[in-house]
Amino acid sequence: MGFDQSFVTFYGVPSARKLSSLAMHDFTMLLGCGVVDLSRPSLVVVGLEGEPDASEFSLVRMVLSPFSRCVHEVGTVPSSAGRPTAGDLAPLLGLGWGGCPTLLLSPALLTKDDSRSAYAGLLGSQDEGYPLLQAVRRHPSDPIGRLRDARLNRNNGRTLTEDEARELADLLLDPTAYDRELAAFIGAWDGSVRKRG
Repeated sequence: MGFDQSFVTFYGVPSARKLSSLAMHDFTMLLGCGVVDLSRPSLVVVGLEGEPDASEFSLVRMVLSPFSRCVHEVGTVPSSAGRPTAGDLAPLLGLGWGGCPTLLLSPALLTKDDSRSAYAGLLGSQDEGYPLLQAVRRHPSDPIGRLRDARLNRNNGRTLTEDEARELADLLLDPTAYDRELAAFIGAWDGSVRKRG
């Protein structure tokens, strides 16, 4: 059985954690995305932390950038909840993703279809989704060209339709596009560090 909103217990106030306090060998990513920005790249990961035989897992949200780390335990999920589906992850979309992501990491717990649906939901919830879709259409598998395109910043208030959100998720999850987004993200991260250096 998957978990749904009734199984996710969010804390009223998230609990701050240190990145070093996470048991990464007991961490499983639910959703993870990067914002490829040449001066301020960021990575947001939401996942479960806990030993396999624990009665519940901690729900953890990490926001990482070249110069800061923010880690919060935001809730719990019982271990009996089972493998999630895309619909189960809907409550996580409101956790804040630092902008409209273009680097979409593949969660091990989700099927390919559920991963696509979960990210389509996330992209559809972002104000910058429609201008991003237009830029990705103009610059397929070319994140640097997209970043240099000044038209990306023009948002006329239009949001993505469900079909457009699925299209954007498909474009960004394409293996060639993913490889180029990852390379651009790593380059942006490195360039940001060198510039500040």
